[in-house]
Amino acid sequence: MLEFSDSSIKNIAVHGVGNKHREEPLSFSSVEPTLSDDTLNFLKLFFFSSFKDDNYFRFAVEDSEASKDIMYIAGEMFGKSGNFMELSQRAAKQLYDKSDQANIKSGELYVVYFQNLAVEDVVCDAVGFFKSENRETFLKVYQIGGSYNIKHDNGININKLDKGCIVFNVEKEDGYRILAIDKSSKGKEAAFWHREFLGLEQRE
Repeated sequence: MLEFSDSSIKNIAVHGVGNKHREEPLSFSSVEPTLSDDTLNFLKLFFFSSFKDDNYFRFAVEDSEASKDIMYIAGEMFGKSGNFMELSQRAAKQLYDKSDQANIKSGELYVVYFQNLAVEDVVCDAVGFFKSENRETFLKVYQIGGSYNIKHDNGININKLDKGCIVFNVEKEDGYRILAIDKSSKGKEAAFWHREFLGLEQRE
């Protein structure tokens, strides 16, 4: 079971990942965003609320180059032996290189370092890889003087994470303990996130 009420976000990077097949761009961030406490709390809801069950995965290190690379990135972050932003850019580059199919949606990749996450009653650090692909239209109602005005905008629904992966810093020798979801794809498209980008296999 995942418990995140006492967790905190230590580092976060956001990169724009287009579809390589359609020759869309890969856009790296060079610095971390400055976020208020309220925004950080909403981000935690966005990242964690879609993980409803304990369906665990691990890196399939024996037969997956993708697994070895993402596992390396997570391990470097856990070991504090690499630059967080550079490692997050490496993850975005791998996602972009794997997005070489016409049906893969473009979006934003969030790479996040968490502290004090609890999984199965064990408190640990974790590295998250999350992707947003879909936008929704919402209304903004606000007061001006004695009346109200209404505008619309497009944004991300914080209750609808498209794709996510949380790598917990436990059981490293067995490919780590990992939660992963893909809410926006089915069939081969779903296999893209789990297998081709992350290199995961189901835990027995």
